[in-house]
Amino acid sequence: MSVKTLTRTDIVAKLMQKHQLSASESQKIIDGILRCISDALVAGECSKFDNFGTFEPREKAERPGRNPKTGERATVSARRVVRFRASKALKKRVHEGNLRSKKNR
Repeated sequence: MSVKTLTRTDIVAKLMQKHQLSASESQKIIDGILRCISDALVAGECSKFDNFGTFEPREKAERPGRNPKTGERATVSARRVVRFRASKALKKRVHEGNLRSKKNR
């Protein structure tokens, strides 16, 4: 199964086509949405979107690890990461789309 990646440019093009917006207007909308999400995450807040999912910052503690190339022990430092949890509606939609694509083969 080949996987196509949806890029920012693809989203801008779809906004332009679907809502008759200019490229610069579409770009500003996408940039604004992504900036709001990232600013919230940097501030330690969650970003929740109904029927899509939740982005939330998580703190990971320092832990022992190893260099996979050499096998040498190392410490993985503490860090903040982003976790995405898909909503039930999104999971259902993806699952149903997968079933449809299998039928069309």
